[in-house]
Amino acid sequence: MGKRLEIENLTFSFKDKEILKEANYIFEEGNIYVVIAKNGEGKSTLFKLIGGEYKDYTGDIKGNANAMLHKQTPVYFEDMTVQENIETFIYCLNSKKKAKDVLEEYELTDIKNRVCRLLSGGEKQRLYIAITGLTEEDVYLYDEADSALDAIGRKFYYDILKKRAKEGKIVIAITHHLTEAINIADEVCFMTNNMLKRIELRNLPSDFMQYNEDAMLSYLGSEV
Repeated sequence: MGKRLEIENLTFSFKDKEILKEANYIFEEGNIYVVIAKNGEGKSTLFKLIGGEYKDYTGDIKGNANAMLHKQTPVYFEDMTVQENIETFIYCLNSKKKAKDVLEEYELTDIKNRVCRLLSGGEKQRLYIAITGLTEEDVYLYDEADSALDAIGRKFYYDILKKRAKEGKIVIAITHHLTEAINIADEVCFMTNNMLKRIELRNLPSDFMQYNEDAMLSYLGSEV
């Protein structure tokens, strides 16, 4: 049996608001899972639970011992250059990767000498994607990592997700670019009414991908 991340009867409240109630889901290696929901349903909270930031829940989260959480706000040293950041995080994370190889893999070579506080939003996000890819984890959680990326940047990011999945990782991503993300997903996880629901892509209407994103969310909410 391959690597699995299992959520069993997970119940969690935050500031008196119930986020999850006896939620169940199984994520398996080699797949890309896209988590979608209306605002306020608790997508980021789910990631913090899986990533181990929140502990006061009931139920079980199995298989998340080696999970990397890519947060919404990029984490790096603003007054260092791109290369200095990569080298520093390689050291701090005890990574076996070489800075030169990382810069090339994430297409950062051309900006390696730029101070990070002067980077564009998309460049900062690409740097952060590189940083969170420095260690070999079983589970990769990407919380809206495509939010500041243009169309070319998003394609590059989706290729990184596909690469992680081919490496046998469990890849889970939160996104608001629903059409693009669903196209690369192996499975869609919809959060609603404190539950996690598996969406069978083959059962969606034939014209579903032509819906706008609000219509997509409304349809999924009505079906589950």
